[in-house]
Amino acid sequence: LHKLLDKLPKFICWLYTCVLILVSWVIFNLTDFSQMLSVLRHMFSLRFTDPVNAVLTDTSILYGLFYIPLGILCMFPWVKKFRPKKTALSEFVLNSVSIVLFGVSICFTIASTYNPFIYFRF
Repeated sequence: LHKLLDKLPKFICWLYTCVLILVSWVIFNLTDFSQMLSVLRHMFSLRFTDPVNAVLTDTSILYGLFYIPLGILCMFPWVKKFRPKKTALSEFVLNSVSIVLFGVSICFTIASTYNPFIYFRF
């Protein structure tokens, strides 16, 4: 498989890696085999989903409207071209933003419902 991946364009290799990681997360997270197959089947099937009904059922979907496009934009290598030059001020701002985001992440984690750490389930 490595010889085949070396011959493919980088975008195809990148897409293959993303799909492989996504499927691996599902396999690693779900402990019930039938539930895992159901989730994988739904991931790769083309079905119409009523967005209004989905949002009314689970409002946490709305977080994706912000985070998913932001994540997609930031994962490409061309984002590095837009980084400011390293100065003391830019490093300070970058570290400050990182600390604030870390604090916000902790606040969201504390405020969420109990979900045991994934490694404790094994």
